[in-house]
Amino acid sequence: MTAARVQLLLLALLLAGHAPNFSPPWCGMQARASWRPWHVSSRIARRSQEKPAPPDSAKGMVLQAAESVMKAYADGLSRQSVQLRLDIVCPPNRVIESGMEALLSAALPMAKAFTQALQSPAGAALRDVRISRFDDVGTTSGDVGTLLYRETEDPKEDAAVVLLGGRKFVLQDAKAFMSGMKSRLVVMLNSEDAATTFRLENRGQEMTSGGNFGKDVEVLGKFCEEFSEETYYLRLLLLSDWPVIIFRAYPHPWDVYIESLDGEVVRLMYGSRKPLAEEILQEITKYEQDNGITNADKIAKIQSM
Repeated sequence: MTAARVQLLLLALLLAGHAPNFSPPWCGMQARASWRPWHVSSRIARRSQEKPAPPDSAKGMVLQAAESVMKAYADGLSRQSVQLRLDIVCPPNRVIESGMEALLSAALPMAKAFTQALQSPAGAALRDVRISRFDDVGTTSGDVGTLLYRETEDPKEDAAVVLLGGRKFVLQDAKAFMSGMKSRLVVMLNSEDAATTFRLENRGQEMTSGGNFGKDVEVLGKFCEEFSEETYYLRLLLLSDWPVIIFRAYPHPWDVYIESLDGEVVRLMYGSRKPLAEEILQEITKYEQDNGITNADKIAKIQSM
């Protein structure tokens, strides 16, 4: 399926008020026994807490994400990436109609709540969250990268959240900014939704090889390596006409869920690293074959919503 078709199908579902229901309770959740699990890292294996489930509200998502970030920070990870579901606060049709400024406006309150929640149990008290744009004038790229700076009673415990920071931020602003932050916590929030988007697993390959004599690829690649720990990730997408949730909350493994034809939430696959789209599609194909599901069955489900 093409990216354009994914967006159109998801938009059609949202506009019709039929966004897939992935809300708890999870008593009906099924696990795919046929999936070959990835090797679990020692960092994950040593944890004994009950594994969290995807949240059913924006507030739950924000608190869950902040908790994951602070656990990782306590483990020594001062550079992290987080992906929240912005479609909860800004439907895709609004972005299409009104652009990135609309997305920023809708996402800022949630991003501020997330930044406020980045509190260590015995850490310094919060004084303020200062919000500023990296480029007040704006550019033809459409980037709206915004800094939320968490100021505390102890400057050494300040933290920064970069909302919708894209490739422009990485290439023009990141080096000096990161140097000034030293060992303080920095979180890249929803860079996958930036106008000049990039994905950490691509290691800078979104840039053309000849950009700045090849240096842009190198700069973005090093940045992706520095922020490679995606401590919280929650994303809804459509693959092969299936609503799919990709979920990870540090220090736990990654999970991929789909909603079955009868409304059950099925854990399709899990592992210690972020799954590739090709891997998810492969498991979807197996799931369809194992359950005798045809394209007509999937179309009928969408039409019945």
